[in-house]
Amino acid sequence: MLRSTHRLLCLGCIPMFLLFLTCVGFGCRPNSTGIPTGTMTAHRVSLVRLIAVPEIYHNKVVDVAGYLVLEHEGNVLYLDDLHYQHKLSNNGIWLDTNTTAIVDWQRFNKQYVEILATFDSEGSSDQTLFSGKLQTIRDINLIPVSKTDQGPRTDE
Repeated sequence: MLRSTHRLLCLGCIPMFLLFLTCVGFGCRPNSTGIPTGTMTAHRVSLVRLIAVPEIYHNKVVDVAGYLVLEHEGNVLYLDDLHYQHKLSNNGIWLDTNTTAIVDWQRFNKQYVEILATFDSEGSSDQTLFSGKLQTIRDINLIPVSKTDQGPRTDE
């Protein structure tokens, strides 16, 4: 009986060992430093860090959140809506919406979003006002508003 229990425990270790080898092979790191997406790793990074040290993430896939504004003058991911209202373009990242993915962009306009895309720290000459460019967008999601953030309460 003891021998068969020991075998079952060892058999349970095999999937965990294979998962460990897979993560080591694909460069996964603990503590959410990267999101495995097939054979690539997306780096979870704040927009502040992306703006502060863009060279670290140049040509890497990043998972970043911010306030998205889609306008004729530019599609930009800002730190928040105040940075957009005050046109603080150096606190924003240009967003290349020319993607092969089918996206209902207007659904995300003037909303807080999370974007999975490749970061270009150099950008092109027409986006020099901004602190880089997000291109090859792989995923975009709305960030839901928490119940505590829905504005001030009005007590009657």
